[in-house]
Amino acid sequence: MGAVSRGGQRVNSSGSVDRGAPDPLRSSANRVFLSSLGVLWTSWFLWWLALYPGIMSADSLDQWAQAQSFQFNDWHPYLYALLLSGLKLIHFSPSMMGLLQILVTALLVAIIARYVRLKGVNWRWIVLVVAVYALYPQFGDYNVTIWKDVLFSVGLFAQAFLVYVIALDRDESWWPYVLLGFLAGLSVSLRANGVLNLVLPAALLLFSAVRRRRIVLVLVLAILTQVFFGVVLFNALHVRRNLLQMDQIRVKTVGAIYRLPESGPSLTAEQARVFESMMPPSIWASAYMPFYSNELFFDHFSKLPQVEALTLENAGRSPFYRDWKRAVIGAAMRNPGALLKDKYLQTLFFLLSPDWPGAYVTTQKVDEALLRQENYPNVESVLPWARFSGLRAFYTSVLVVTGDRGLLGQLFWAPGWVLLAYLGMLACAVWMKCRATLLYICAILGNVVFVIAVSPASDYRYLYFAALAVFVLPLLILAERRFRSPESRTVAIED
Repeated sequence: MGAVSRGGQRVNSSGSVDRGAPDPLRSSANRVFLSSLGVLWTSWFLWWLALYPGIMSADSLDQWAQAQSFQFNDWHPYLYALLLSGLKLIHFSPSMMGLLQILVTALLVAIIARYVRLKGVNWRWIVLVVAVYALYPQFGDYNVTIWKDVLFSVGLFAQAFLVYVIALDRDESWWPYVLLGFLAGLSVSLRANGVLNLVLPAALLLFSAVRRRRIVLVLVLAILTQVFFGVVLFNALHVRRNLLQMDQIRVKTVGAIYRLPESGPSLTAEQARVFESMMPPSIWASAYMPFYSNELFFDHFSKLPQVEALTLENAGRSPFYRDWKRAVIGAAMRNPGALLKDKYLQTLFFLLSPDWPGAYVTTQKVDEALLRQENYPNVESVLPWARFSGLRAFYTSVLVVTGDRGLLGQLFWAPGWVLLAYLGMLACAVWMKCRATLLYICAILGNVVFVIAVSPASDYRYLYFAALAVFVLPLLILAERRFRSPESRTVAIED
């Protein structure tokens, strides 16, 4: 038998590690990393050029305004606006965020490609998966969209991969534990519904064979990171809290109670008085939508005089606000069927209704000069001006073709097939006894269930992390099989 590579180390015919010889498998893994990074960067950079300075919705423009004024609020995660504020020191344009999102996404996929190659996965399978990432239009589009959901999704993808690495490699190194704890705590400050990740990674590791004190380290680091970003830095920057954020969920709950039960809402006299003093039952019912709360919240609730009068200082003493929150809780307990039906309908919209980001693109052009202004018009959405009009026309046509309401729309812009893929891979992982892959899948699906449960709307971007993390699953299963199988634990150099 000739020279072989075991776990990335050169082994001679006697079975001992030959530390003086170069390791062809490690060299191959490094080539895979560099080529993957180059391919992904080039592919997504073309999207950046085409849609320069980036796709921006009203949320994006609001955070860009905070970045310019350096006055933050937590309606959207302040960390994203703070990062925008730092990036504009390099170049005064939101396009810098697009470049950062491209870089971190490409780096993560390339790191995974290198890792699975070191475990012995054939480079041809890796090339195929990297090509899918490079060509799948959703990734190019989202990477140049100025949304906090993109970095949040990359963070969840990285956390799931770190759980996989720890479960597969056991206690070989400390760095995955430290990085996992940091990312778990950071994700809570990158999106409000990221709070699950404060405990989920550590909880999943309980089902692995790693030492318990290292799991405790992950949990402690997650809590300390969140304390720093969620309390210390939050207060140091005087981030203004938004009082009404949870009321998006509350108004949708009341709308469902008035709209969905066939026999009408089941309310006490006091609950009916509170709700109907705000708006008549017909408005509660007609403005309710299972897939979002915008009409009820922005067009009606937030414009009520008693709501406009609320402040952080007086809300705790407001009889109206106290009665409102108490009535919502009581009504929800009396109408569980309406809430379950609301969540069922919202889940259907989440999974089956294409949510094409091109919907945020209009014919209005906004160039860098306009974005530089301190008081730009807070338009609903913008089509970024492009220096490369031919590229813009091509990539816009890609969005139009893939964004139809038929099969292509389901394939590229609806997460239903993504969830089916996870369930299929879950069955494979159980059948093949791939515990590390199983934990990876659980890290993603746990967040999917939590996001659907707590989100007031059904935008695909809330579940973008699931699509981002699904395509590497075949590589992870192959890597774990090769790592665990006795006959393939030692990988021939010629592979």
